[in-house]
Amino acid sequence: MQDFCAGQNLRDFKIIFRTPLRIKSGGTLLRENRLNLDILLDSIHKRYLAILGQDLSNFPRPLSGAVSHAKLHFTELTRYSNRQQTAMNLGGLMGEIAVQNASDAEWAWLRLGELIGVGKQTAFGLGNYEIRGIDENN
Repeated sequence: MQDFCAGQNLRDFKIIFRTPLRIKSGGTLLRENRLNLDILLDSIHKRYLAILGQDLSNFPRPLSGAVSHAKLHFTELTRYSNRQQTAMNLGGLMGEIAVQNASDAEWAWLRLGELIGVGKQTAFGLGNYEIRGIDENN
C-alpha cells in the first residue's frame, strides 16, 4: 500500500463526491451531514477486502484524521429495472467534506477509494470522489 501513494501525502484536504455516495451506517442509509471519516474508511476497507475475496473487517482504530467541515446534500436518482419491472432508488450524498490531520495510512486508503469507489452500487458508478488540496478551486 505504501508504493501506491508515493509522492505528496496531504494532512488537510477536501473530498468532493462526483457521483452519489450511497452508504449505510447502523443499517440506515446516511443522509446529509452524518458522514464521518470512520464510516468512509470502513467502507473503503471492506470494499478492498471484498475485491480480494477476503473476510471483511473494520478499518483499524484509532483514527487521527477527522471531518472538520461538511457540505453534503442527498440527491435522489432512480433507474428502471426491466428484469424486476420496477423503479430502483439509487440516491446518495453529494457535495464535499474537509478532512484534517489525516495520517499517512488514512491518506493511502482514501486515495485507494478514489480508484475503487466507496459505498453501495459502485457497479452503477456511485461512490466516485476526488481528493483535492484545501486551497485548490473546483
